[in-house]
Amino acid sequence: MPFCYWNWDILDTYLVSPGPCPVGYTHSEWSPWPGICYKAFNTPKTFSESAETCVKDGGTLAIPRDANTNDFLIKLKNTVDHTSTYWFGLDDRHMEGSFEWADGTRLYGHQFDFWAPGEPNDFNNFEDCVHYEASQDPEFANKWDDGSCDTTAGFICEVIPGSAE
Repeated sequence: MPFCYWNWDILDTYLVSPGPCPVGYTHSEWSPWPGICYKAFNTPKTFSESAETCVKDGGTLAIPRDANTNDFLIKLKNTVDHTSTYWFGLDDRHMEGSFEWADGTRLYGHQFDFWAPGEPNDFNNFEDCVHYEASQDPEFANKWDDGSCDTTAGFICEVIPGSAE
């Protein structure tokens, strides 16, 4: 009997044709998700306020699911302000220790992550939202860190072209 195997990752990559990004947004040329546009905002907002801003633009907080996208987002936010922390779309607000991306999918242990040493630590049982660390220490700089969702920080949004119109 014939067998057909679909590689959904490759199929997704070829089915998404990048269109023009909304004003202020840019494509990542190295991401396996070529149809997504990103923008770093240096206006400090809480995690929820940041997510609301992204929704108003037709997207979500950015999701660095892989090393290439993560590297691109770090370069993007550092171009805007390398001395500040930036929210992206990962949190464990629903269940401590069970991190979810902004699209509702879970971060599993075998997937890509970029945690700073000792993170996530839920310091004082009050850290549920994830940001890029702004430390000057190269061991911690630009790494993922869980922080208080009520802290204000810059943030990075992602949108699919045409969805913000």
